[in-house]
Amino acid sequence: DLGSRLVVVSAGGFDTHSGQPGTHSGLLEDLGLGLAGFAEAIEAGGIADEVMLVVTSEFGRRVAENGSQGTDHGAGGLAMAMGRGIRGGLYGDADLGNLLDGDVRPVVEPLALFTRCLDWLGVDADELLGSRDDGLLLLR
Repeated sequence: DLGSRLVVVSAGGFDTHSGQPGTHSGLLEDLGLGLAGFAEAIEAGGIADEVMLVVTSEFGRRVAENGSQGTDHGAGGLAMAMGRGIRGGLYGDADLGNLLDGDVRPVVEPLALFTRCLDWLGVDADELLGSRDDGLLLLR
């Protein structure tokens, strides 16, 4: 028990405008191993029912390569959530036939994700954020 209800961890290096294939493969492998290790640790610690983990990106990437084996910033990003309280599945899709100026269209409102995270913490999203979005059925 660390006495914390919210912990934020940041990982850099994903802003690859060149040489993306090699860089991202290592970064994503590291992320995957970290997530798996975290899941094992909370399970072994007997706190898996009390933990929700959310991974987000601060920006999306363009669909097309920029000419130097990289991609530039785009509209659609990503988020992943894991934990026993999460309703599994895929929310949204990447419709490559319906791009927004060359970008994947955002389909999950960030406010909806923030609302669910605050619901998990028992915090009033409307009070904290000024509104709430109940459109993401993420929690069990």
